[in-house]
Amino acid sequence: MALPRLRREARDALAVYGYLLLSAQQLEKAHAVFKGMRVLFPDDAHVIRSLAVTSLATGDAATALALADEAQAKASDEDPALDAVRGKALFALGRAEEARAALGRSLARRAAPRPNGNPASNGKAT
Repeated sequence: MALPRLRREARDALAVYGYLLLSAQQLEKAHAVFKGMRVLFPDDAHVIRSLAVTSLATGDAATALALADEAQAKASDEDPALDAVRGKALFALGRAEEARAALGRSLARRAAPRPNGNPASNGKAT
């Protein structure tokens, strides 16, 4: 479901704030931002993925894994970042073989050419 423009811009601004907090090692604050965003945007796969990232960063690997699985089910395409979060969460839970498989998928998806013919740019301008 496409969000109206204003709502999408609010989501994006909150996400930037959350990731700034995360990069500044303000893990609990970043986690709180994404938990709040989950209330506002409960079905948004990007919000769920971000909450999985902060769950993992705060040491809750089981929740991170559950959220990554949920985000993957809602995502419209294969997301190598979700595979990476799943792999890290699985590793933290002591499930090394599953972690290796998830991280391998993440690397393979990042290396695979995109449908438009360009390699995965991971959101970076080329």
